[in-house]
Amino acid sequence: MLTQLLAPAHSPGSLAGRVRRRPERPRAPGCSVELLQALDAELARRAGEAGRLRFEMGRGLDMLERSGGHHVLGFSSIEAYALERCERSQSWTQKARGLARRLEALPLLADALISGSLSWSMAAVLATVASPDDAEFWLAEASRRTVREMKALVLEKRGVAEEGEPEAELRTLTLTVPREDAWCFEQAKLLGRQLGERTNADFVLGLVAESTSTLCSELPSSGIELTADDAMAPQRAWQRELARMRTEAEERCEAHFRRSPEPRPHVEPLLWPEQPEAVDRQLRELSRELVGREVAFGRALDAFFAADGWRRLGYATAAQYARERLGTSLSSIKAKRRLVKRLGQLRFLADAVDRGELGYEAARLVAEVATGTTVEAWVTRATQRTLRHLREEIDSAELLARWSESTAVLPPSDAEVRRVEALERAVVTGQISAPPALPKMAGAPSATVTLHLRVSADTARDFRCWEAIYLRHRGSALRATTFLRFACELFLDTWRPRGLDVEYAHIYERDRHRCQSPCCGRRDVTPHHLRFRSHGGDDSDENLTSLCTWCHLEGIHRGQISATPPASNIRWTFGRNAHTVVEGRRRTRASDD
Repeated sequence: MLTQLLAPAHSPGSLAGRVRRRPERPRAPGCSVELLQALDAELARRAGEAGRLRFEMGRGLDMLERSGGHHVLGFSSIEAYALERCERSQSWTQKARGLARRLEALPLLADALISGSLSWSMAAVLATVASPDDAEFWLAEASRRTVREMKALVLEKRGVAEEGEPEAELRTLTLTVPREDAWCFEQAKLLGRQLGERTNADFVLGLVAESTSTLCSELPSSGIELTADDAMAPQRAWQRELARMRTEAEERCEAHFRRSPEPRPHVEPLLWPEQPEAVDRQLRELSRELVGREVAFGRALDAFFAADGWRRLGYATAAQYARERLGTSLSSIKAKRRLVKRLGQLRFLADAVDRGELGYEAARLVAEVATGTTVEAWVTRATQRTLRHLREEIDSAELLARWSESTAVLPPSDAEVRRVEALERAVVTGQISAPPALPKMAGAPSATVTLHLRVSADTARDFRCWEAIYLRHRGSALRATTFLRFACELFLDTWRPRGLDVEYAHIYERDRHRCQSPCCGRRDVTPHHLRFRSHGGDDSDENLTSLCTWCHLEGIHRGQISATPPASNIRWTFGRNAHTVVEGRRRTRASDD
């Protein structure tokens, strides 16, 4: 059934986390120290401008959320609003709002951030400890310390011995498994996406956690030989030594780039209107300006890093340069460089971004899947979809491409989207089970699939550890399958929704237990009659859809969203003064946008 659901309409039925040394990239020819210093000054200026715009957007988003303006505009949450209207992710929105909210009571720090005398990274550190009474003291300390030193000072003031673990780096977990097990993995991923696990890192972490608890209960304690701690002791000791050497190197290099604070002209913060529609217009203007500045910032970053600029200017690590000079994270710099590299390869996409047809998140999504031959089709599709629908269609296209003979990821047709939805529905409701593990025939070539999964180093290590335990007992106390299949079947059995003995359960299953609003996707669903029963609506399937509690009770019944039947092709209108209309899956925006 899986192959039938995913087959094109025209067709018939090593160690994880191992670090590999990369060859050094050649420096950009003719890049003198003077040119590097000029690039460095430009990057610092652009980083300050980007930080100011992000902070102002955080202020506007926080103001909109507090006043309930995002509800007036037809969105169930401020994150859903920011994704669709500003094209910024949930984590970006939460961090921007969080800093803006903390600095609301610290106008001295807010003014320093807006004027550029305080970087985003430094402001984030100060916001965790400063108060209105001592803000001037902390600002003075920041003027003569690095971000690293300020973090140490904050921890000292709080009486904390050491800082928490840094954000985990991702590693590639490579698995070669039978094709049937890869199908089982795809099914489990579909269920994981239903539960909100969007990345491989989060999903594989869930698989390991689920299988760990089961193995601990099914195997005798003597059968679980957790020798990983002793075996990994040298590796962990080396990691601690490496961290110590990096810190020492950064301390030694700080003397080379420590600068006296430069006087900055005062910049007045933006004035925000009160009406939600006016706030929305200002936020969208800022988001368009920020996209243009980030693209230019990324191009300058690419030139600087290609010339090995951070090292030649006396920084110990690229992360130190990002944190101390630009006030951002190295992962943020990598993301910007990756996007501008793709824009350089996909001129049609770059032109669409320059014209303002696509924002940051849509451009990032398209850049990940488009090629020179498919970019026009993907850009056209992105301009016609909400960000939620665009993400869904890219997921569908990648799934179809993985299991077809084509190597190109093409925008899926409506029929292909429905085919993937049918597969997800069948997985979630238990209408299909994992494909049977086929016995290997003597002399027959094995049909295998190699999976390359980006996960955290800890997850990769734990996966390999428990895989070894599983393989030692496979066929005796445990099933004779791969560890990946064992973990996926456990995940499916545990988290697949059970049959609901409630009214309209078949509607929830048809809609995959998701709010059908193209700008929402929450899972606290209730049944909604598209034509109200008070207006003559019936209980037919084409008059029923699943909506979350806010979209149903607040959005629809208070006039902030409208949805007209049939359920198979709903026409959605968002906002009291309609700013977005979605018919089926095709989005159009008001002309003033």
